[in-house]
Amino acid sequence: MKKSLISSKSLSVLGLTGLLTACGGAGTPSSSPIPTPGADRIAGQVETWPLDAGYIAALTFDGAISDIVDPIDADGSGRVDLRFPARPPATEQSSLLQGCTRVSSGDTPPSTSVAMYSGAMLLGREFDPAGELVETDSTDPNTQILHVHSATAFTSGENLNCSAVHLRTDLNLTAGWNLVGLKSDGSGALTLTSLPSATPKLTFSRYTKGVLPAFDATTVSLMAGNSIDMAVRFLQVGGYTGTVKLGTDVPGLTVEPSTITLTSPAGIRAMSARPSTVQALGMRAASTTATITLRADADAPYVQGKARLIVSDASGELGSNPFDLYLSGKGVQVQIDHDALTIERDHTATLPVRLYTLGGFNGAADVSVTGLPEGVTVAPATVNVQGYGTTTLKFVVGPAATPGVYDVNLIVQAGRQRTVLPIRITIPEPSVQVGTAPMTIYAGETTQLPVTLVPVSGFSGPVEIRLVDLPPGVTAPDVTRVDVDGTVGINVSLTAATSTTLNLSNIKVQVKAAATTVTTPVTLRTVPARFKLTNNGFVGAAVDSSGALWTSGDRTVQKIAPDGTTSSYDLPQFSCGSLNFGQDGFLWTGSLPFTRIDPQTGDTRTYTDPGGLGGCFVAPLVDASGRLWLSTAVTRRVDPVNNTTVDVSLGQANLRTVRGNTAWAMQYDGQLLAVYADTLAITRYTIPGVTNGGGTLSVRDGIVWIARDADLVRFDPASGLSRFLPYRDVTSGATLQVAGTLGVDRTGRHWLVGSDASGSTWMLFDPAAGGIVKVVPAMNSSRVVVTEDGSLWFLVDGYAVLYRP
Repeated sequence: MKKSLISSKSLSVLGLTGLLTACGGAGTPSSSPIPTPGADRIAGQVETWPLDAGYIAALTFDGAISDIVDPIDADGSGRVDLRFPARPPATEQSSLLQGCTRVSSGDTPPSTSVAMYSGAMLLGREFDPAGELVETDSTDPNTQILHVHSATAFTSGENLNCSAVHLRTDLNLTAGWNLVGLKSDGSGALTLTSLPSATPKLTFSRYTKGVLPAFDATTVSLMAGNSIDMAVRFLQVGGYTGTVKLGTDVPGLTVEPSTITLTSPAGIRAMSARPSTVQALGMRAASTTATITLRADADAPYVQGKARLIVSDASGELGSNPFDLYLSGKGVQVQIDHDALTIERDHTATLPVRLYTLGGFNGAADVSVTGLPEGVTVAPATVNVQGYGTTTLKFVVGPAATPGVYDVNLIVQAGRQRTVLPIRITIPEPSVQVGTAPMTIYAGETTQLPVTLVPVSGFSGPVEIRLVDLPPGVTAPDVTRVDVDGTVGINVSLTAATSTTLNLSNIKVQVKAAATTVTTPVTLRTVPARFKLTNNGFVGAAVDSSGALWTSGDRTVQKIAPDGTTSSYDLPQFSCGSLNFGQDGFLWTGSLPFTRIDPQTGDTRTYTDPGGLGGCFVAPLVDASGRLWLSTAVTRRVDPVNNTTVDVSLGQANLRTVRGNTAWAMQYDGQLLAVYADTLAITRYTIPGVTNGGGTLSVRDGIVWIARDADLVRFDPASGLSRFLPYRDVTSGATLQVAGTLGVDRTGRHWLVGSDASGSTWMLFDPAAGGIVKVVPAMNSSRVVVTEDGSLWFLVDGYAVLYRP
């Protein structure tokens, strides 16, 4: 059962700050028949009634006085009729099962918006809290009654974890007001049950007697040797009477007068108290106040923080109220670099402590640490502060210290100023520190993952190493065992199946050492099978219509078929690291004279440029009739067989690609030019929505594609229509960032370069699917080419890899 929540709320939060204006006339003491309780009201006759006159205020479920339920006047009759509004405002509504998860699955259950109220507070004429009205089920005194307003009809039968509470629900709420029972099973588990036909019973629970000083001032500024007056209202909780002592928790800050006598609070009858707890509460001054004086001694300490006005009697503290205190006395400002230390057994750690003079303090300051666990020592120090002083504390953890987490206090006493800084010390269990590094593994291969083990807290003995969360197709030994006596390095085998694909995974290295298990994450990159490149030097790459990769080295070309079969052919000259498959079906190199390679036979022919180019050049674009298209100072069409060249006038347009017997160029303003290779006739197109020549241009099946940073443009020259396709992930719906283009397949699917939280990525954009259908981690590759079927060949570290999406 929920205890009285006055023990954990300030009176300002409880709502007493606004109660002064809210009370009076909201309700009328009744001599009519006993009111009937219901879901929308707290009503009935209370047998043990504490008031002669006062107020009744509704409490929300968290123990605060409701801001929107009008309090009512109370007389001595003990009759209550406190009504709730038809619909509470949003300020007092919240999600019923917020923060709860299902025990079985861990997922979030459905919920509804509710306002919940549990009983009421009774106050005397001067707003002295007397106690609470508690509602229970008349047939079960262990079931507390709640008044719940639900925004909608709602049913819940759940077994839930709600923070530290185990909650079971059996609810069938209607839209509007409902009666709900709250019950504990004695083991900490709670049950919420709909009780539509329950009859609530009202009983009064008096607060433990106490005194709560309340004042308007939340901040007090004072100089040493001076004083300040404060108006204080003393709330007599539970009907307290007697002479009380007044004081503070700040050395050198006293209260005048030091005692005050409190007589019977108005409207509250003398009664014995029931057990409850009252802590520091606060509210604005009510109708009765007393003036006290806070006086700071001449040698009062420097304080900038919280202080408390404390009320006590012979039995001890009765109540207090915090305020912000700025006391310009003498002391020191304490600075440390860390408030948490991790120290192994049989090791030490140091903590520099710096002290700065405040208020003109000069003299000795004592520095010590309290609350140290057994086996841990720190030698105290005395620092001579003359404007500034420093010392270094040495924490010594013995070999027999018990591992654990300990909260200790750094104490600095400078004159009458006492500064306390919390420090957390962690003594780790005997174990090992695990070190490793990111790893790459290729399909069909075994590699070694290096693991370094460093003893912690004097550990020595056998350990077990396991690799967990491995991606599909990757295996490792079930367990690897090794003895640790000092730092040890060991390799753990990883094997990738031949079907392993391109992926980036976070696997875990789990090391069991004695009673502890240390888990260290490792990034594992899996890559399809790789094939050794035989070429040296600056390597060019291109793919033929069968999907085979061709690479050029110094004076050779190497062909790698998709099944891994390789063959090599000699070149008559250097390839200049550039290859291109022309629309004529031949492979062309970037050397001059140009070299043409027959991909079927490996036969080569060389052609001299009739325009006089020599040396190295980018592999030419070649149309379906075998004519070369070169862009230097001007664009030229070269017929290598007849050794002729013709200048092509493109104006300000740049040659971008050749498809079939059409060359395509683009101007800086986005205008598209189609040049017919046979006649050199030019057709110009204005693409709606394209205003510049940026992006990568390609042509497939008569459709022009322009891959730009923000979107992919599809233009149909036949119809003149254009579409702009955003780089949207078809699974998540998110728009992804694109930084470049790798290539395009025969259907118009584009491989793009992007990035996410894990680094650079390669993304496959499928226009037919309306977005990006695959994202894989990018490799640090020197060359990437796209095959006609949408696969990727890439070169990395002297190898070629084929990735099939």
